[in-house]
Amino acid sequence: MNRFAAAAVLAVFPAIIAGCSRNDGGIDPDTGPAPAPVITTETIPVWVENQAFSATITASGGSGQGFGWFIRKGVIPAGLALTASGTPSTVLSGTPAESGVFRFELEVTDSAGASGRREFEMEVLEAGTLFIITESCVSGAAGIAYGQDLEAVGGTGAGYTWSLASGTLPPGLTLDGCDGVLSWGTFSLTGNIDRTWPLENANELNEVSGVAASKAHSGVLWVHDDSWWWGTPGNPANPYFYAIDDQGNVLQKYKVGSYNRDWEDICIGPGPDPETDYLYIGDVGDNNLVRTDLRIIRVKEPCPPSSRQPDIAVQFDEFWFQYPSGARDCETMLMDRETGILYLVDKNAGGNVFKFPGPMDHAWTSTNRATLVLVKTGLQPSGNNTITGGDASRDSRRVILRGYGANDMWEFARPASGTFDSIFNQVPSVVPSVGGNQFEAVAYSGTGTFLYTLTENAPQPIYRAPVNPGPYDTTISGTPTAQGDYYFVIRVTDSAGETATRAYWIRVG
Repeated sequence: MNRFAAAAVLAVFPAIIAGCSRNDGGIDPDTGPAPAPVITTETIPVWVENQAFSATITASGGSGQGFGWFIRKGVIPAGLALTASGTPSTVLSGTPAESGVFRFELEVTDSAGASGRREFEMEVLEAGTLFIITESCVSGAAGIAYGQDLEAVGGTGAGYTWSLASGTLPPGLTLDGCDGVLSWGTFSLTGNIDRTWPLENANELNEVSGVAASKAHSGVLWVHDDSWWWGTPGNPANPYFYAIDDQGNVLQKYKVGSYNRDWEDICIGPGPDPETDYLYIGDVGDNNLVRTDLRIIRVKEPCPPSSRQPDIAVQFDEFWFQYPSGARDCETMLMDRETGILYLVDKNAGGNVFKFPGPMDHAWTSTNRATLVLVKTGLQPSGNNTITGGDASRDSRRVILRGYGANDMWEFARPASGTFDSIFNQVPSVVPSVGGNQFEAVAYSGTGTFLYTLTENAPQPIYRAPVNPGPYDTTISGTPTAQGDYYFVIRVTDSAGETATRAYWIRVG
């Protein structure tokens, strides 16, 4: 569309107020003509497509009686409107429905017929762009309390976290990282896994014990069976994983040329190709604490076909491991995307946490197993301490764990300056969930704006909870202790792992 093809009049001239004591069209015989109104707002902030927007535009001067606002040239972004107002201010608001740079001229006219104009330029970024909209920081004074709000908009996730990317804040000031747990809505049933499509055996998708959500393929969940009978290297029980949607429709079935002895969890994370995600399947269950063939299976995340095809075989890697001190039974696997390191959480014994000594290494074979590193002992979430599933958010700022019961779901948040390991030292928040079945799977959505949880028991229901709205803005605050000019760069990250930065400086006098 040609954004400058037409101008829309979005306000109407108010009637000249009747009964005015002047008889000369607004000229006071004592003071002369009133000054024409001047639009004092200078800029309109950069915004993001499909995000609700509101900006007040003000004027000064004029007769002070009745003002009309008009768009005289150009057009504003589709989805926005200029609120008619009889005061020396108006509001540009709505939800921009297109991206681009829009130039237009506004006019304000008072009841005496005097008017003022100003040209504006508004940039609307593409949907999903994360952007820090605060343009600058105010100056401060040593020994005087200081506060500056920072605001971001857009992104594809929720739960903005803030950090100092480079530079130095004035001594005495700190940045609130907003590194807290999120607020979650109520879980609701979205569907049951469809098991009516042709199966190779009656037990497929009968015990779903792991779930991971795709970001690259919106709406796709990756699931797998727990072993429905004791698989061995020579007897490959159900070596499949599946792409489904959250209504339970099976989009595609994939075959791993290996075996499923006790697959307990699946997660998604980085791998050799930086342009794609990988699925990590944990053959880690060990109810009897006797296994010596514990391993992680890695496959490049497939692209589900538009219509379901016969079973698709995938290439895979295997990485073998052992615990540092005796066997463990594990049903939970997490990925720190920042480092590419996998974490395992013990099902019992309070949930001890172990991690691999580094990103996956092909040297970790069945005869040269990696020895995991103990991260923390005695992880004690409230309620039932049995931990049957978990996930880490794509920004590596939060971890969700769950057990079997309705109140056995906990979210942990990473401190502002902490490592991923430090998450497990925090006091968790209880996330009200659903229970009454053998729940063994939980995952953040690809954007971090939903939680999914599934059960092993028929009819394999899928539950989803939305994240509650923010705000997720932050502040720089404190009392500066030293004068000078301080330059720094602030980074914001959303739960989908999107980032944005902006440079600032603060002068302390």
